[in-house]
Amino acid sequence: SICVPAATALVAARWHGPMALFALCSGCAVSCSAGIGRRLQVVEFRSDNPAADGKALWSIADLSSGVNSLDPEKYRGVILRCDEKLASIRKAFKTLSPIQIAEATRLVETEGGEKGAGKSGADFIRTPDGEYFLKTMTKRDLRSFKTFARAYHEHMVKYHDTTLLVRVIAIVVMPDRRIWLVMNNWLPLHFRHIYDLKGSSSGRRSKDEKTVWKDQNWDEHPEHHPVLPIEDLAEFHMAINRDTNTLSHATMIDYSLVYGRETHVLSRCDRDSGECGAPVCADGLGCADAAKHFHTDGHPGHWGEVHDYFCQDRKVRPHYGHRCVATMHAASPGDPTIEVNVYCFGIIDILKYFRKYASAEYIVRGGVLGRDISAWPPLPYASRFRQQLTETFREPTRQEPQRFIFSPDDRACGVGSWSTEAGR
Repeated sequence: SICVPAATALVAARWHGPMALFALCSGCAVSCSAGIGRRLQVVEFRSDNPAADGKALWSIADLSSGVNSLDPEKYRGVILRCDEKLASIRKAFKTLSPIQIAEATRLVETEGGEKGAGKSGADFIRTPDGEYFLKTMTKRDLRSFKTFARAYHEHMVKYHDTTLLVRVIAIVVMPDRRIWLVMNNWLPLHFRHIYDLKGSSSGRRSKDEKTVWKDQNWDEHPEHHPVLPIEDLAEFHMAINRDTNTLSHATMIDYSLVYGRETHVLSRCDRDSGECGAPVCADGLGCADAAKHFHTDGHPGHWGEVHDYFCQDRKVRPHYGHRCVATMHAASPGDPTIEVNVYCFGIIDILKYFRKYASAEYIVRGGVLGRDISAWPPLPYASRFRQQLTETFREPTRQEPQRFIFSPDDRACGVGSWSTEAGR
């Protein structure tokens, strides 16, 4: 059984009332049961078979040549768990199919991925373009997702335009019983500054600047906090409230916001000559030339990746739902350069319930006495998480330059590439 022990449910009800008890026990009758799985047989990924589930597996890209050259034997015994619900999430976000991602990562051939730096000891694999991210799951993780599957699916489909929750695209069980969680990668670009934020302070400091920074580092570096236009900030706060409400109702804790930030400097388009290689314009600011990027502090900043994120085949690249946000501003009206800040962020690690081990940690480590540890009960955890982000994701002050959204059009993407020039 995947149901919560009665004692844990009673403890949750004591802290959070009947809703917590209902949320904990809701997994007892979910449709995504342990015995249900969709086997990837040969017939399922032949695009020329009208009876096959080919549309669900190959619906995004035209991979007819790839299908014809695919060796189906290597996928025998591969199972997709919970795919009745996850297929509709793939459709909502127009993602690649599980087999397309498996082919891109050579999932069947690999014996493992890169070891993560976290406590879980999970393996990780990224697709070559950085868009997708695979992480090994334990059987316990899988049981947690099955309990959460219905609420997660309803939330993701209903709020797919704005939700910040990680997009679980597939759960793949390999013949050797390894389980891979396939999801989007919230940080598809290279960043010098990456944070993992939970809203707690106890033990939340990274001493090595080359690793992912945490909450105490975040508090010490306000210059890394995002400054967004008011409309985008309001949408962010609304999404955070909705997402954390869903997580707390499901009694989830220990999730975090992963965040990356990079600064770039562009030349302002020459108003006198009218020459501009790749103009990106905003009313009230003028136009920046995306084709003239300068090194910042001697660092090129991977500007070509920013082009590839926004552009594809010399046109604006489509994105579905929440995506990376880029803003631009000038220090003064006469400044010959325009600064562009790229922010990517989203909520990850959403599969930890507040059950007996977390309850014990909350008591033993002093959380019950008010110590700011990570393992707080779901409602206080969500409130603390929201408070930190509300206070540090902000709009510009009256003394700061106004922020505008950096949004390339087909003309800016049509130049093919954006170059980086030495110096500033």
